[in-house]
Order: sequence, then C-alpha cells, then structure tokens
Amino acid sequence: MAIKQIALATLLGVGFGAAAHTQEATLPLKQGIYVDVGVRCEDVSNANSISFWGDRLNSAHIVGHIAEVSERAGSHLVTLDLEGDGGMGSNLRERVEWTVAVAESRTLTIENDAGEATYRWCAPSMDDLMRQEAQARPPLPEAPLELPEDAPEFMGRWGWKDGVPENCSPNNLTTYKANEVETMESLAVYDSDSYSEVSPGHWRIEAQSVYESRRFPLTYDLYVEGDTMREVITGEDGRQQEAEFVRCEG
Repeated sequence: MAIKQIALATLLGVGFGAAAHTQEATLPLKQGIYVDVGVRCEDVSNANSISFWGDRLNSAHIVGHIAEVSERAGSHLVTLDLEGDGGMGSNLRERVEWTVAVAESRTLTIENDAGEATYRWCAPSMDDLMRQEAQARPPLPEAPLELPEDAPEFMGRWGWKDGVPENCSPNNLTTYKANEVETMESLAVYDSDSYSEVSPGHWRIEAQSVYESRRFPLTYDLYVEGDTMREVITGEDGRQQEAEFVRCEG
C-alpha cells in the first residue's frame, strides 16, 4: 500500500500547522525508488511504490515532508506533513504519524492505521527504473492510436519536452485520446462535449481524474503550435501544473 493509497483516503484535507523540516528529521535509508516486496522492480506503479529523498517520503502525487523522527522500540516514529500536488493529489493537507522499521538502509516497513506494507530499494530514480525495465524487456510495437477523423489537434501521443533524448519513451508519454488523457501513472476522463477551442490553438478540457472509485475535477488548457504543446492543468483548489510536450509518432 503506497503513500498515495493511504493519503487519498482522507482527501477532505485536514489542515496542519507549520513544521520545521530540519536536516535531522530523516531516516537511515538509501535515497531513491522503493517498490513493494511482493512486486518485481520492473512492475513498478503508483499503487506499489514510494520514493525517499532525505527529508521527504513521497508517492507520485503526495509529498510527505518529514517533520520529526524519534526512536521507538527499535523502529522510527515518523511525523509526516502530507501535501497533495493540486492535481491528481488534490488539495490534501494532513499531519500523520507512522511507524517505520528500516532494515540495512534498503528496506522499510510502514505501519499505521491503514495497515502495514514493506518496500525495498530498486533504483536511484524513476527514470533509472524505467530504463532498467526497457533493457529487461524487448520493446513491443505500440498499437496505432485510433482517433476520430475530425480529431482536434491536441489529440494524439505527446512526449515530455524535457525528457530528451527519450521524449517519447513510455514514462515520458501523455496520450490524449477521445474521452481520455492517459499517462503511465494517471488517467483522466472527459465527455465529447467537455472540450472546446477557446481561441486558435488554445483548447480547454473539463475532465475528471480517476483514482480507484473516486473522481476529482481537473481543467486542462492546451496550447498547440505545430508539433509542440504547452499543457496547464488546474486542480479544484486553483493550483496549477505546467509541462511542455512534443508530438510523437503513432
């Protein structure tokens, strides 16, 4: 059970007070990506992974700022300030306490009211993990993307511009389908009458991000110019995420 699974159960957003995130508030863990011990590293997903960056214990869309760490019965009592990213992580604000057991700096077990889960270190970063996966598996030909004949210019496959030279690799890819926006780690849905061209090259989609049985409103503003696109995602609380893309074949 990843941080995302635990945190999104309380998306009403309990406020937390300001905390001093000091260098001492950390864990004796190797930094990088941790995957559930019951899952192969190559099969990493949001649902089975977390990441540790010294002062943060994160999931894909929830940042867990480590506020305090104390020893308790051979484990660590960790106070975390959870903060959603304003997009898929919504506007979550919550302070929680977890018990974390560390084994040889590469394995951790998280225990809290939601249960217990154990993760082991797999790679220094998600890019490294995706690269390992690509090397371990021969690439499969991607099925042609089926789009309406009159599909608007934003539909298609787009690669993260800063992902050079692997813009169009699976972990950098965002696919705008008819009625769906899909990445490796997220899914948003929209109706055929929920998008419009605000001005030439500027498209707006009123969508809903999907997490398990829950949906959260998102607004996508897409600025298309030839084979490049700027994407601005606005969450329910008005916070925004912005990224630039290049068009990918297929």
